[in-house]
Amino acid sequence: MMDQKVKVSETEDFGEFLTQALYNRFNDVAVKELRSNKTYMEAAEKQSKILHELKELIPDHKQLLIEMDDQTGSMLSATEITFYRQGLVDGIALKRFLETWEG
Repeated sequence: MMDQKVKVSETEDFGEFLTQALYNRFNDVAVKELRSNKTYMEAAEKQSKILHELKELIPDHKQLLIEMDDQTGSMLSATEITFYRQGLVDGIALKRFLETWEG
């Protein structure tokens, strides 16, 4: 399960609790699943090599390249969390629909 457990009492409200729980679960999946995904690992290795080559080719702008990479990662993370959260909401809605449909 998640490495870091979140307690509702440690948060200001349920929305904050849910957001933190989603981030924790997302990170848990990222660590456990992506590291064993061959396609992902090959792409990550290739990206790392490209970034290293760019830093060598443009030594005066290394920091700018690092910042661009960081911002790209932040954007990707925000996108993935948004889709993960929406998938959870959709799953809950589907469950409710199926419960009313069956009953």
